[in-house]
Amino acid sequence: MDRDDPFKGCWDRLARAERHRDEAIEAWNAFLGGDEDAYELGLDMDQEREGVGRGTLRVWLGREMPSDIPILIGEVFYNLRAALDAAIYATAVIDNGWTDPPPNANVLQFPICDTPEQFRTNAFRIAPLTDRHQRWVEQVQPYAGGEDPKLRGIYWLNHLSRLDRHRGLRVVGGYISEANIAVSAKSGSVVTFDPRPEKVFVNGSDSTVIASFTVAPWERGDEVDANPNAALDIEIEDFASGRPADAKWLYSTLKLRLFLIATVIDTEVGRFEFDTTRSTRSKYLAKDWPGFFEK
Repeated sequence: MDRDDPFKGCWDRLARAERHRDEAIEAWNAFLGGDEDAYELGLDMDQEREGVGRGTLRVWLGREMPSDIPILIGEVFYNLRAALDAAIYATAVIDNGWTDPPPNANVLQFPICDTPEQFRTNAFRIAPLTDRHQRWVEQVQPYAGGEDPKLRGIYWLNHLSRLDRHRGLRVVGGYISEANIAVSAKSGSVVTFDPRPEKVFVNGSDSTVIASFTVAPWERGDEVDANPNAALDIEIEDFASGRPADAKWLYSTLKLRLFLIATVIDTEVGRFEFDTTRSTRSKYLAKDWPGFFEK
């Protein structure tokens, strides 16, 4: 390990994660903006009861999504996770008097656990660190503070990187919450929408209902048009299906969520780097935050 720059590998991985994130978003935008429609819409009208029509607006994937999109997003998680592990290795080297490799080098890792019991089971992975640095690792565990682990970005980093490692990420498109679906019917008709979720997700070629409504009065043959007036944003199905409803940051765009997770990793790497070398390249670490380095 280079004594002049022991954390270089961490920052190289963080930079690579940022590039992959931007490439994934660019690939998604290119997919949506291609010559062929990426998604198709369909409106079904049927009679609910006399004089009232029932409308269902559906969306489905019109062509196959490029395989490089989930691969690039998986690379984001891989490199962010690897940056944390590399920070533990560098810290262990310095904590042990610049011994490289450090003790237990083959099992060193930044453990990410959902419960205190899991953390105790994995404590051997950071045993070569000083007590102070071991406490730092525990302070950022998903269960810290007694909250739902799924509220924390580090939980999602571990969860999604593990899924990608074992079977690949399921990437789908989602209608953003600002969607303003418009329905037009014959003069004098009233359109009443059913309650709909904040986001609706599209899964492959199977059609997904994005809106349902009634039109009254309506008879068979009456013309009804619908426009979703919405943009599709890239989404990970595993993200969408497991996030708590009260975590607002988890309902932002995927690009912003990936950025926020990266800032957490940047800060943690910077914290260990600054404490062991007295300087850091972290872009987000508030080095003057009272008590940040004392615990």
